[in-house]
Parts: sequence; structure tokens; C-alpha cells
Amino acid sequence: MTKTFFTYREHIYVALLLLVLMSFMVSYALNSISTVLLGVFFFIDRTKNIRTKLRVFKESRIVVFYVLFFIGQCIGLIYTENIAYGIQKATLFLPLIFLPAVLLSERLNLKYFGYALEILKYWTAIVFLYLLITHLYVDERPLSNFVNHTINARLGISQFYLVYLILVPVLYCFFQIEKSHRVIVNGFFLVLFIFFIVLMANRFSFIMLIGVLLLKGKNIMSSMSSTMWKWSFLPLFVSLAILLVVYSPGLRKKVDVFVKTTDFDIETVITKNKVTYTKNTFEHRFLINYLSLSIIKDNLLFGVGTGDYQDMLEKSYDEIHFKSGMGLKLNNHNQYLTEFLKTGILGGLCFIYLLFLLAREASLSNKYFVYFVGFFIVGSLLESYLSRQHGIVVFSFFLPLFLKFEMEIKKTTSTV
Repeated sequence: MTKTFFTYREHIYVALLLLVLMSFMVSYALNSISTVLLGVFFFIDRTKNIRTKLRVFKESRIVVFYVLFFIGQCIGLIYTENIAYGIQKATLFLPLIFLPAVLLSERLNLKYFGYALEILKYWTAIVFLYLLITHLYVDERPLSNFVNHTINARLGISQFYLVYLILVPVLYCFFQIEKSHRVIVNGFFLVLFIFFIVLMANRFSFIMLIGVLLLKGKNIMSSMSSTMWKWSFLPLFVSLAILLVVYSPGLRKKVDVFVKTTDFDIETVITKNKVTYTKNTFEHRFLINYLSLSIIKDNLLFGVGTGDYQDMLEKSYDEIHFKSGMGLKLNNHNQYLTEFLKTGILGGLCFIYLLFLLAREASLSNKYFVYFVGFFIVGSLLESYLSRQHGIVVFSFFLPLFLKFEMEIKKTTSTV
């Protein structure tokens, strides 16, 4: 029995990775269980291998700073007043202790992982199409509120988290097309996934998508030896451009609101948001950042505590009578400011340095990692990613997983 387990250990490991990816948007409970199973799996190994893997806690600065970042959340509990909320938030960060260590120390079989990504491609397409058909023909709702009704309310996930999952099969399809593998099939899936991203009507996702299309499109055009194939892909990218411009009424509406109603004078912004519920989310972020910086300036060294940062933010909304902030209990919408607000300069710098360590491992030749770490670093300026379970999974699972993937590719290439 033991011999059989170790024979198929790499298969089981990849199956667990796939379970985390597949459960990301369909089940909060299953996703949590699957990450815990990865932690347990780490110790189901030969004693010699466990000792070797444990060295990652000493030898990998990335793993060390993931752990230190979690410890910073716990230190913030010492001087927090809202201890219940603080414990809830600190508990949310628990995967940072073990997931990066597991992912960076376990061997990743590229062949089996490739099969897993192929399965994920079909799974993501099937789930999204099911949700879309149910929304349109069972619930009989318009496409314009697909995100609010089905993604946000029914699945309980924000679209800016979901885009990270869709990005995996998008990059996978590009990778397969670059290798001229089942070009028509992967081209079809690529268009389908891009449609799903556009459907999210998220401005940052739109920018992210344009970046991927430019970089990967250039790679595809340069890698194809046949002039015929190059010209056959020209209509694809033209179609995608038309899709991005013409479709997504939600995105067009946000851009229209931004262009017509945005002010940059802070007093004007405060006055507007004091007298009415505005729909300009850019101004909301501008105002929240202004209020956050005021609180950080007064609590620069240690912050206000892991459990009190949201309370302090909402108190500042009350002081200026920020209607949308009070009504929606808005968070920072900026992960960098969130960390400085929670645990001061030490916690904020720890987070920034951890992202620096991750970014340093990235390369434009990466198949996946450079996109995930780049978009996370930029996206953290616009969203408080780590305020929910899905963001923690992106940070502690997606980033280390695809970093390990690139490391295994580099290792394989160097031995050929």
C-alpha cells in the first residue's frame, strides 16, 4: 500500500493542485479543505524527504517573508481593540504559513500538470457556460447584471478574483497555440475565455487583458513559420479588438461616468460624496486613499491594529459624512495602504518586500508567473485583495504555484 502511494505520489499532488483550482469559484468550503489537504500531503512522505523540504523555511527568503507577513498580522492583535474581527482576519492569513512552503518544495511534474491545465480549460468553460445559460434562460435576467446576480450574489466571489482563475486557461491556450498544438480548438477556447473576462466589466481586468493580448499575440505571430497561419490569426485579433470595444455595456458605463463626473480637487470630492450617493468609483478610491493616509500618518510605526483598521476607516467616513462609504462599509481598495493601516511601517514594508522578492523571480519569457505577479502588484493599488479568502488563495497559492512551474521549466531546459 505504502509503495503504491509513493509510486503515484506525484499524480496525487497534481490532483490536489487541480482540486484547488477547480473549486476556486464553485465552493468556498471545498477550496479551503483542498488547501488544508495540501498541507497534510506535505508530511505524508519519507522522513528524509520531509527534512529536505523543511529546509525551504530557512533557505527560501520568499517563504520566510510569507511567514513573517503572517506573524505581522498576529502582532497587530496585541494592540487591537476589536479582537474578534482581528482574530477573524489573522485566521484568514493562515495559508501563508504553509502553502508557499508546500508549493515551492514539492516536485511539480510538468507532464501531469499539463494534463491538469487541460482539464481546467474544459472545466472553466463548462462552469461559465452553465452559469451564463442559467442566468439568461432559467432566471430570465439580462446579461448586464450577470456579474452582480450570478457571480457576486450566487457564487459569493468578486469578479476581480475570478479573473485570475480565467487567466490560467487564457495563458494555457496561448501557450498551446504558440506550439501550434490544436490551434483551431485552442483559438476557440481563447476567444471564449476572453469573452468571459470582458463580461466581468472590470476596468483593471480590461487593462490586464490588453497587456496579455499584446505580449502573447506578438509571441504567436513571431513563432509561426507559416505565413498562412499568421494571416489566419489576424482576423482573430481584429475580432477580439472589436469585441472589447463594442461589447461590455458595464465597462462602457464606468468609463462614461469617469470621463463626465471625475474631479481631482479633494474638497470638491468630499462635498459631492457628502450630499449624495455617487457612482464614480474612481472618486471613491481617491477619497478613501486620502482618508487612509491621514490615519496612517498618525499611526505610522505600528498602525491601528489588525482588528481596528476597518473600524477606523468607517469612523473617518462618518466624520466627513461619506454616504457611499458609510452605506457600503467600503474597505481601502488598496492593499498597500491596508497593510500600513493595520500594522504600520513594519507590516507595510514586509508586504512590499515580499512582492519585490516575487517580482525579482519574474521574466518576460515566463509562461505564467510574470503575468500573475505583475497583475497582482498593480492590482493591489486598486483593490484590497487580501480582505477575502479568494485573494489569499491568489496570493499564497497561484503566485507560488506558477513560480514553481517556471522553476521546473528552467531546470528541465538547463539539463537538456
